[in-house]
Amino acid sequence: MPSKPVELILLALTILGISATIFTLDVIQPRPIAILYTVAILIAAGSGRRSWVTGTAAGVTILTLLSYFFVEPDGIRCAIRIIGIAIVTSLILRNMTTSKLLREQAVVLDQTQSDLARAARLTSLGQLTASIAHEVNQPIASILANGQAGLRWLRRDTPDLPSATASLEKIVGDARRAGGIITSVQMLVRNEVAAATPHDLNDIVAESLALLGREFARDHVQLRLDLSRCAAPVLVDRIQIQQVVINLAMNAVHAMRETPGAGRWLRVATRVADGECTVTISDTGPGIDPGVRDRLFLPFTTTKAEGMGLGLAICASIMARQGGRISASSATPSGATFTFVLPLHGAATNG
Repeated sequence: MPSKPVELILLALTILGISATIFTLDVIQPRPIAILYTVAILIAAGSGRRSWVTGTAAGVTILTLLSYFFVEPDGIRCAIRIIGIAIVTSLILRNMTTSKLLREQAVVLDQTQSDLARAARLTSLGQLTASIAHEVNQPIASILANGQAGLRWLRRDTPDLPSATASLEKIVGDARRAGGIITSVQMLVRNEVAAATPHDLNDIVAESLALLGREFARDHVQLRLDLSRCAAPVLVDRIQIQQVVINLAMNAVHAMRETPGAGRWLRVATRVADGECTVTISDTGPGIDPGVRDRLFLPFTTTKAEGMGLGLAICASIMARQGGRISASSATPSGATFTFVLPLHGAATNG
């Protein structure tokens, strides 16, 4: 579509030249070439301006009428020519209108896609922020508790330096774990696969539960471990599997807060079969709410007033990326059981 003044002038001269040539030929010879006026209209359409099309159509219509007076009058032929010019002009204008609408729709579509992409980036950023806030809550709470304990050891009349040192070492460990969790969540949001290394799943489970000793004591939860010997390691990202165990265990602790103190049991077991290691985490809480059972592992699904609904969704994402699977069921007579399964590295599978 011409936009520069020079291009428009050349286009106008072309239209005038073609129209004048057709008019001259139509006058000096009887051949029916006036239909070629439509070429001038088509060229005018190249300007992309409706006024040019209608102006050219009006001009060639006048030339058609003039040729009618200069040559042998034939009203029927003249009328047919004018009708033909009108039809062509109408079709061109309709096509220009459609093209304009399509261009406008394309602009709107591009803008919509840009807005959606921006919204998707903001959503991803929001999910990343919420996920990190959810996941680092436990190590930050542990850092605070260990910091307070360290201060108490140091403020004694006779400072207990070994105990204070132990508290500081725990703070360093929790800080490193928080950093690892942030990196892990970022990789989940970016859909990146973490580097996997061989680990004894029992070691990961025991280490993760040891980190929650203070939470178990605070909520009077009794822990029962039943770990079977693993015949082979699992090939996983250690921090991500720790996240799964800690999330499931903390969910169990929260679920049992309405259970009488003596009845708060958390049972964690591992079993090996068919080249897989299965971890089950069971509690004695109220069980799984039937209203959320089908969407339990979807983001922002929660029955807790203070919950964010991200923990189980993160667990499901981790399991999918680690080549495992996760499920949940209600126990009898009460409680809930969460199970995740990981393939053993280098182990033969039965069947």
